[in-house]
Amino acid sequence: MKILHINDTYAATGGITRYIFDVTELLELHGHENVIIYRKQHERTVVDGRKTYYVSSNADNLGGRGTIRRIIFQQQPDLIYLHAVYDPRVVADIIELAPAVAYVHGFHTVCPGLAKYFRRGDAICTRAFGWGCVPMIYARRCASARHPRSVWRIMGATAAHKQAYQRLPRILVASNYMRNLLLQNGFHNERVTVLAYPQKPVSPVPYPNHQPKRILYAGRLEIEKGVPYLLRTLTHLKMPCELRVAGDGTLRATYETLVGELGLAERVHFLGWLDESELDAEYRESALVVMPSICPEAFGQVGVQAMLHCRPVVAFKVGGIPDWLKDGEHGFLVEPRNVQLLAARIGQLLKDSSLAQEMGTRGREFALRQYAPEEHIAQLLAAFGQIVRNGVKQ
Repeated sequence: MKILHINDTYAATGGITRYIFDVTELLELHGHENVIIYRKQHERTVVDGRKTYYVSSNADNLGGRGTIRRIIFQQQPDLIYLHAVYDPRVVADIIELAPAVAYVHGFHTVCPGLAKYFRRGDAICTRAFGWGCVPMIYARRCASARHPRSVWRIMGATAAHKQAYQRLPRILVASNYMRNLLLQNGFHNERVTVLAYPQKPVSPVPYPNHQPKRILYAGRLEIEKGVPYLLRTLTHLKMPCELRVAGDGTLRATYETLVGELGLAERVHFLGWLDESELDAEYRESALVVMPSICPEAFGQVGVQAMLHCRPVVAFKVGGIPDWLKDGEHGFLVEPRNVQLLAARIGQLLKDSSLAQEMGTRGREFALRQYAPEEHIAQLLAAFGQIVRNGVKQ
């Protein structure tokens, strides 16, 4: 089978492209061919020998859509696998051209603010998409748009995405939270399937004996990731420990300033973006991993990777995280923004190495059992086969 993947980027920048790298490798191991179309250049764009096409949104007079059509006619894929495609016209075109399946990794089909998060009040949005979102954009700042034309534009884009994706015969999502979110927004129950990201096994290493003990945060440095809450948590931890921040983003300078204001300069180290081997080394050297997201995570691969390394996780209870983080078994779940309890749970694991190791071991066993790559690819190919047999289905 020839599968054509379409994503806005093909770069080592986060969980979506990591999934694409992993799933294309799995498909090739099972004898299938991959073709990649990506729509944005990035300094971390990957060149890996696969057949790839860069199609700028400025290409041709159709926003690149004509070029994508020509590639599809040239390559004649058996199926198109959509990932993060932020142009609903592309999705609508593809439905007419070939059998297609989409993996909905984020919120662009149901949220004009793209995060399901109110910046004013640091609260998660539980509303379904609709015109009631407009007053929330102004009152709760769930999107950056302010001018009426901008608000109209993002509302229209979300509606177009939703309409296009609802025509797809199969949508895959990473967690029960994501499935319920789509159902809340009118997607067909039988078309939405939970298929969590596959996780490559890694060799466990002994629990580290570093003093001070290391806490790891890995992710983007953006407001919805809740890094300020983690930084303030450190001020409540009196035992020796240090925070290693792996990642980058638009708010890095702001957070570096906050570190100084909180008197944490000796305890917080910003590492920037790390490649896979560098990040694995950080997992191995850390006592635990913290996920302080205040917006719902569609899944939260960082935490599952930590569990595979036998490291416990402490996280705010948001989005898809409760699918894999069982409170008191693999680490701890904390209600969002509760800095005191977050500090208490982190401190508990830092003080009790035996408990941390027990939770890490249970987490690894769970992740290996629940997110095996072979199980993922078996279910994925079954879904692909069903759609291909049915042909183009709207």
